[in-house]
Order: sequence, then C-alpha cells, then structure tokens
Amino acid sequence: MAFDPRRRQIVLGSATAAALMQLGISSRASAQSNRLASVPTVDSLTIRVLTDSSYDTPRVGTSKWVKTRRVGLVSPTDVRKTLHNEWGLSLAIETKSGTETRNLLLDFGYTPNALLNNMEVMGVDGAKMQALIASHGHYDHFGGLLGYLQKYRDSLPADLPMYIGGEDLFCLRKTGSGTPGHFADWGVLDRRDLDKYRIRVVSCEQPTVILGHGFTTGTIQRTSFERVLPNTMVEYFKRDGVGCDIPAANTKAQGKPVPDEHIHEHGTCFNVPDVIIPMHCSGPTMVAMLRSDLADRLIVSSTGTEYVFGA
Repeated sequence: MAFDPRRRQIVLGSATAAALMQLGISSRASAQSNRLASVPTVDSLTIRVLTDSSYDTPRVGTSKWVKTRRVGLVSPTDVRKTLHNEWGLSLAIETKSGTETRNLLLDFGYTPNALLNNMEVMGVDGAKMQALIASHGHYDHFGGLLGYLQKYRDSLPADLPMYIGGEDLFCLRKTGSGTPGHFADWGVLDRRDLDKYRIRVVSCEQPTVILGHGFTTGTIQRTSFERVLPNTMVEYFKRDGVGCDIPAANTKAQGKPVPDEHIHEHGTCFNVPDVIIPMHCSGPTMVAMLRSDLADRLIVSSTGTEYVFGA
C-alpha cells in the first residue's frame, strides 16, 4: 500500500500504554500472527480519557507532537457534577478518514457511575459509538460496560460489535482476600449479558480491521524477556455456565486457579508520531523510568484529557 503523506497512520495500544512508538507494536504483532494484507489509514485520531486513575497527578502539559486539551474538573453546565477518578481505564476514540467518521469505546472503567458521569462532564455522546473494544478481562476494564449498555443500547447500531482478544476475556478472576490462601471473586463478564444486549462478539486472536479505520494486534505473544506481573488468579473453566472454556490452559492449571497471564490480551492500533502515552496499567514507576529516556516524547495521561493526532 502506497504511503499517503496527507494521512496519519496511528498506533494505539489498548490497556497498558495507550500510544506506542510508531510501528512498534504492529511490527511485533505481525511477526507473531498472520499479517493483514493492508492496514487502514486515517486523517486524524482523537482520544478522550474518560476514566483513568487520577485527574492531575501527573499533570498533562503541552506537546509539539500531539495537541492536548484538559477538560475542567467541574461540569460546565452543573456545578454539582465533577469528574470521577477510579482504578480502571476507558477511552472514547474518534477517527476521521475523508468524509467518514468512526466512534469507538475502548474499555469501560470500573463502575458505570464514573463512566456515565464522566461522559456527561466531557461532552461525549455515548449514543454515537459504532463499536466497542475490550482489551482484557479485568473488572477495572469492563465493570462499567453493562451500565453503559443499559442506558444507551437502544440508541446504538442494531448490529453492535465488540472486539475482544479471545475467550480469556470471559474467565473468572480471583483476588486476594487478605487471608493467606483465601481468594475472593473479582468479577466475570457473563456472555449471557452480552446476548441480552444484542452484542456481536468479534474474537480477534489474529489481527483484525475495526470498522475500516483501525486494527487489532491479535493475541500478544510473550516471547521476550518481559513477563506479566500476576495480580489476580484465573480459572480456565466454567462454573454454572459462567466463565471461560480454555481446555489446554485448564489442563496445564490442573483445574485450579493460577496466576493470570492475560493470554488473549490485544491492542488496538493506529499509527502516530513517535510518542508514548502510558495509561492506567502502566503505573507511575514505568512513567518515571521512561521520562529520562524519552524526554518530550513521553506524554502523561489522566482523566479528562483529550489528545488529537493529525488535525
């Protein structure tokens, strides 16, 4: 495919680092799974951070690489409403290519209360979404989904797709209860709820084009020195019809909860200038490590921030 200098090719990784270095994640994913015949190009990309862990720590500044804008902490129309911060991530994404516009909702934060409140304060119309994307199966990334669908489903496309990394999204996760050896359930996305809201699930173990404007990485294989930091336990079998069904992983786990490896986590891709924007899952330690190496190409994230590439 010929390169068009008028178009932006933008890479947006989903949960752990929202914008990755140009072509970095897409080249690795291509080496690990089937290549797409071509990748979409867009003229512009706007990312609105609906939910992240804080509002002003770290504080987002200006950048010569991307336009940044901060939404006020308080609603411009109702002083009683303010942005809510919580553990989790949700991004509203808008892309433009020629006369076409696409609106996507990537992840849904921990609670519908924060998600819906922040949409209102930031002026994001939830009824405009044309597709949903779930990066991985942690509750702080899908907890707000059902509340969002309860409010907006009747206004959304009849054949609303949700792009997922794979079966692992539906696994039952467990977290420490405070008592050694005892765990508490940490939520599970029940596919029967998705059926109730008429969601068309698109499983993306291989790179998959999203509405002609973006694409997913496919399953991100673990082939480097990097390792997943297990902060939950996971079961690879169903209980009373709820959970995931991954026989090979369950056999390896001997039918017991094991440290979570996010085996079907995937990224959502566009191409951007050489910048990185660490988000919720990255954590402050990663930001501190990258700051000295990347200088002004490191752009921080917080709730209520808007990033515009290519406009």
